Amino acid sequence: MNRKFQGELILLSGALIWGTAYAFQSIAMNFMLPLTFVWLRTFIAASILGIFVILRSTLNPRFAWKTLGNRKGYEGALLAGVFLGIAMMTQQIGIVDTSAAKAGFFTTLYLLLVPIIYLMFGKKVTPLQWLAIFIGLIGVFYLSTEGRLDEALTTPDLWIMVCAVFYAFQIITIDSRGQHIDAIMFSFVQFSVAFMLSFFSGIIFEGFDGSFIQYPEVLGALFYVGAISGVVGYTFQIFGQNLLKNPTVAALIMSFEAVFAVIMGYFILGEILTWLEALGAFLLMIAIILTQLKSTNTTPRPIKP
Repeated sequence: MNRKFQGELILLSGALIWGTAYAFQSIAMNFMLPLTFVWLRTFIAASILGIFVILRSTLNPRFAWKTLGNRKGYEGALLAGVFLGIAMMTQQIGIVDTSAAKAGFFTTLYLLLVPIIYLMFGKKVTPLQWLAIFIGLIGVFYLSTEGRLDEALTTPDLWIMVCAVFYAFQIITIDSRGQHIDAIMFSFVQFSVAFMLSFFSGIIFEGFDGSFIQYPEVLGALFYVGAISGVVGYTFQIFGQNLLKNPTVAALIMSFEAVFAVIMGYFILGEILTWLEALGAFLLMIAIILTQLKSTNTTPRPIKP
């Protein structure tokens, strides 16, 4: 199995995990405030990753902190943490007062933003990839909204659009700096920064209300989004992007989380898949297949560190 295919499988696995997380995220938001939710999920992820990093370095000196990355790698992890923290907070704030359908669609605008930023870093996007991106956006549109966005844009929608911008920068940062640091260490630093940002923001703007602790379903949801979606899903993203080395294709594969979200919504929340949602899923699969075809374009230049 070649590295590119391995990277695609790992990213697709991450998309499956994130798609499942939407159902648990929906459950948790019935009992707690958005910023509190974000800092708790990032705290859980950072704690688990931190324990793993410490144990690994203790048991094997080859994984000592100083050997896991250089300055570029650690700077990239810090920057990705800022982007991830802001993306998670703005998304969660927007989700409170908008439909999950609109939130899902506006979040996946990173599909279009990643190649635009990609171009700014001096790397080419092939015509075939642009075609795949636009087919993918149409697919997500039908999958998330059933082709309906009748309402005018609202402030919550704008929050989620801001979230898409920062997710795009997080994806690009991993692509440009992820090779300079151990993937698990990158994930630990990233979540530590995201936790600190969301914690101080949450305490300042929301305070702390621990009444959600009495609901077992909330604790289960927090564990899933922190330990599974956070630790496993986002670490898979780093491993997958490092192997794939193409953030445009990576973003398209990761957007497949929308398909898994609909599927898991059916099994966990009892939601019904309509024919338009099925059409959206089909278009998204076509878009991903297109990325596997050869293009006559020249080989892209590497991103400048």
